[in-house]
Amino acid sequence: MRNLIVIFSCVVIRLSGQTIDNSVINSAGQTHTINSNFIYTDNIGEPFVSTEFVGTYTFTQGFLQIFDGPKVFVTYNPVSCTDRKDGNISVSVSNVSPTQTVSYLWSPSSICTNATCNNVDSLNAGTYSLIISIKTPSGTGFLEKFYPQNAITIEDKNGPCRVKIYNTITANGDGINDFLTIDNLEEFPDHELLIYNRWGKLLKSIKNYKNDNGWPAKGETIISGTYFYVLDLGKGIKPIKGWVELLNN
Repeated sequence: MRNLIVIFSCVVIRLSGQTIDNSVINSAGQTHTINSNFIYTDNIGEPFVSTEFVGTYTFTQGFLQIFDGPKVFVTYNPVSCTDRKDGNISVSVSNVSPTQTVSYLWSPSSICTNATCNNVDSLNAGTYSLIISIKTPSGTGFLEKFYPQNAITIEDKNGPCRVKIYNTITANGDGINDFLTIDNLEEFPDHELLIYNRWGKLLKSIKNYKNDNGWPAKGETIISGTYFYVLDLGKGIKPIKGWVELLNN
C-alpha cells in the first residue's frame, strides 16, 4: 500500500488598521464649505444642489439628509348650527428648528390678519385655505419656503337649530297661530325680518320682532296666500330664508 503524504501550508496575513479618505471610497466625492464653521463632504457622487435648510446648515444628498421638511397636523370642528359662528381650526407644525419662523397664511385673511394664528375660531360654515410659510435665516436675510395645505371645509350639519320658524299662520283671531311665530329670536337682538309677497314686493321690515304682536299686525288685513321671508340675525350670520302660508279662516 502506498502511503499518501499531505502537507498543509498556512499563510498568515496581517491586517493593519487604516483610515480611508472619502475620495478613495468614491472618486466623485466632493467637499463643500457651507459657511466658515461648517464643511460638508459627500461620498455619493451626486451634484451638490441645495434642497433643505436647518438653521444655517444645508444638507443636500438624499442618503445624508437629516431634515425632511415640516410635519403639519390639522384638526377642525363644524358649526353646531347655521345661526352660530362656533366652527374652529387648529394647526400643529413640528420638525422645524428653533431658528426658523413659522407663519400661517389664511384665506380669507380676515380670520387672521397677522399670520401668527395656528388656531382660528368663531368661524362660519364654509371653505378655508392655509399656506404654511417657513423662513430660515441666511446671511443677512432669510430663505422662505411655502407648504400649501388641503382646503378645509367647516360643515353645517344641523341647520338653523336655535331659530325655528313656523310656516303656517291662521289669522282668524282665535289666539292660536294668529301671527308668524319664531322661537328663540330673543337671543339675536340685532335681527331684522323682511316679508315679501309672491311677486317679490317688500311688504314689511320689522326689527325686534315679537311673536305676540308680530305679522300680520293686529287689525291688519292680509289676503290668504304664500309669503316669503328673509330673517337677518345680525353678527355676520347667514340670513335664513323661507316661506309661510297665511290663512284667514
